[in-house]
Amino acid sequence: MDYENIVEVIELNNYFKVNEYLKCGWILLSASVSVAPYCNEGNVKQSIYALGWSKKNGEIQHPSKKTDDEIW
Repeated sequence: MDYENIVEVIELNNYFKVNEYLKCGWILLSASVSVAPYCNEGNVKQSIYALGWSKKNGEIQHPSKKTDDEIW
């Protein structure tokens, strides 16, 4: 991976959103699991995805915003 071409990085924890960004041309840089800090029910784990935009892809693209009904 040529990280010097990455011009923007975002972190997401919703895999539906991650898939939408990947369809736009974003690159998955890393995926990890952490304990959700806001949960009072013990060790609830959440996935964290880091995505990057390569300057080789031109102008940064973001997916159109979708409502929860469109996602599900």
